[in-house]
Amino acid sequence: MKKWIFIQGALFWMAGCQLLWAQSYHAINGSTYTGSTSRFNNPAAPILGAYSWEFSPLSYQLSLSSNALFLDTAALRVRPGLMNHFVHGNTDIGLFNGMFKIGSRWAISAGMRGRSYNHYRTQPVNIVDTTSSLFSFLKDNRSTPNIGGYITHSGWLEGDINVSSLILSNESGKLSVGATLQIMKGISGAYLSLRQVTYQEFTSGPDTAYVFTGGSGKFGYNYLYDPANNIQSFKDVLQQSLTSLGASIGVEYMQFDANAAEKIRKSPLAYNWKLGISILDIGANRFKYAGPSRNFADPKFPITDAQIENAFTGANNLPDLVDSVSSLFNTVTPVSGIFKISLPTKLVLNFDKKITKEVYVNANVNLNLVSDESAKKWRTREINAVTLTPRWENEWFGIYLPLQITSEGDAWLGAAVKMGPLTLGVHNFEWTKSLSKEPNLRGGGYLLLSVHPFNRKKILTNLDCWQ
Repeated sequence: MKKWIFIQGALFWMAGCQLLWAQSYHAINGSTYTGSTSRFNNPAAPILGAYSWEFSPLSYQLSLSSNALFLDTAALRVRPGLMNHFVHGNTDIGLFNGMFKIGSRWAISAGMRGRSYNHYRTQPVNIVDTTSSLFSFLKDNRSTPNIGGYITHSGWLEGDINVSSLILSNESGKLSVGATLQIMKGISGAYLSLRQVTYQEFTSGPDTAYVFTGGSGKFGYNYLYDPANNIQSFKDVLQQSLTSLGASIGVEYMQFDANAAEKIRKSPLAYNWKLGISILDIGANRFKYAGPSRNFADPKFPITDAQIENAFTGANNLPDLVDSVSSLFNTVTPVSGIFKISLPTKLVLNFDKKITKEVYVNANVNLNLVSDESAKKWRTREINAVTLTPRWENEWFGIYLPLQITSEGDAWLGAAVKMGPLTLGVHNFEWTKSLSKEPNLRGGGYLLLSVHPFNRKKILTNLDCWQ
């Protein structure tokens, strides 16, 4: 029993940590010194990097975007007002990523990652941090036509293997292509959807009650969370989780710097500009429904707010809660089999321009190809949309100043620094508010450990004659 409690706690940690804190390390996009992690932005990039080999034992990134939460000097609070509340968060933990070049035309990269995405969105509702009960919430939303929203969570372990190849090299530049195969284990998946929830207010003297008149919902989660499932170790988690496949593809062109010294003109360190196009994270994770997963519709009349609160507070575990809530609806349908949650599939355009010997400007555009707002299909997506990053860097040190526009239209100004093998960064200096001065919680941070050759002369000697 203790083992199950530990494993369940670990799984819910994977889900919950997202709501406190992103798959792309924005500051170092386009950098020739990135190594194996460059495939996260473009699978064609590793072969055009500066190093013949590279090893990244750890990378970690967290990101959060919300219009509903903010920090003051006392605590985390909820922004009041009638609006569409949202929280989008994701995290990426990379372990033992490495890259090795085979000759002058091939590079192989591989590694493991733990990833998770969370999306929460409501229709226009009024939520305040003083809301203490369902009654007070319904009272604050008496004029709201109906209530609805959704929550989507997906967490998985992933093993990547990437191959990038040089397919063209001439006096002007180099062209590479690459592909990544993603072998995934769906560890943690869940969704909740509420649609067209309506209610009426009834008063009798000093007493007030709210009676529900309509609405439907769907609720599903991975059977690894089911207490009836026999899981005693993390090995059991891996064996019982479903395997899925994903893929990423890309192409990148590097133009040589005609003003560079002739002996280093064809080195990856002496380019004029680079342009990359990639499609990342094609595919979906699969999860098996837990037994209590249900579809609900047509609430029984009259159901009051007190009855619903009693249904929630009187349950000892999730199956009991589902049974208790089911008794309040006329139509309850168990769901079984497999449900899918898509990867954050996106089209990425990256342009990197060399200004001087160690000064560059990078522009990165992320176009999400799926939306998380569908009520029929469960999907994840990225937060970042456009990032412009001026940087100064060499093989030992780097300073990066990314300006990011998110998918929600927020402006983030961040910074990162590279000191030898360690890169540290934050997505947004104004962690508690955006550049528009609205008090919203948004931002995050990242770190990267990367071991590789630090001898510039050796790098140029190894690479300047590659064709």
